[in-house]
Amino acid sequence: MAPLIGGFGVALMLAIAYSASIGGTGSLVGTPPNMVFVGMVKTMYPQARAVTFVDWMEIGIPFVLCMLPATCVFFDALLWRHRELLWQPRNHHG
Repeated sequence: MAPLIGGFGVALMLAIAYSASIGGTGSLVGTPPNMVFVGMVKTMYPQARAVTFVDWMEIGIPFVLCMLPATCVFFDALLWRHRELLWQPRNHHG
């Protein structure tokens, strides 16, 4: 049976993925769905005011500033609960 993939590396990869996703929402060009959203708003509501980069950041940056610490606390609590799995030496014998 192959050894389980786990430990600190998995936790680090998850933290990077979550932080990249959260950080991408902070600016209009951070992730492609942000631009798609602006295009859809322009198409569906032509009479509405255009969403600018600054308009997006007025909402995106506070979201990022709230979600990154919340995610950090979540990961810290989750990893603390399962710390014995993270710090065990890996068995390289298959």
